[in-house]
Order: sequence, then C-alpha cells, then structure tokens
Amino acid sequence: MFEEFYEMYELQEQEVVALINRCIGGRYNSKGDFWEMAVLTLGMVFCDTGKVSNKEERLEWPVTDEERGSNKGWERFHNEQICRLKIRRIKEEWAQNLVTRPVL
Repeated sequence: MFEEFYEMYELQEQEVVALINRCIGGRYNSKGDFWEMAVLTLGMVFCDTGKVSNKEERLEWPVTDEERGSNKGWERFHNEQICRLKIRRIKEEWAQNLVTRPVL
C-alpha cells in the first residue's frame, strides 16, 4: 500500500535519538491513497556515530485513513518527546527542491 511513499527514500536505515518539536500535520497522497504525516525535530543524535544534529529535521511516515486519528497518526509523537527511531534519508532525485526529509 505504501510502496509509492517508500520508493522516495534510501534503503539504508539509520538509528537516531530525536527530540520532537511538534507535529506539523499530514497531507493526502491521492496517487497512493494514504496520508503522509509529518513532525519537526529540534535535533537528533545518530546512534552509530554519536554525531549530533541540532538543526530542524522533518520526519514523515505513511498512514491509512483509519490510522490517521490514532497512535499511528496524529497521536504518534508529542511536543518535547524524546524517542529512538530508525529513519531513512530521502533519495537525491526527490530532494532537489525539498528540505531533507528522513522517514520513519
């Protein structure tokens, strides 16, 4: 169901500890028939290297219509929450006109 979404991202996952800033919403992907939820981080630490990023990052993940109002959608993250996540970077060809958007 989410193939179109995951095709935009690299295969390699990175584990991070992220500080969530806020949920910024979701947009409907009519081509794939799902929602793309998004939050902003205040920063993150990459677990494999210990590298700290103190810049704002956008995290996105896909959900169904039914999941959007649940703990998989709007309720998945909370302001100032610290969480350990596996993310993937957006592919270069998709990032040309976008800010880097890691995926969960």
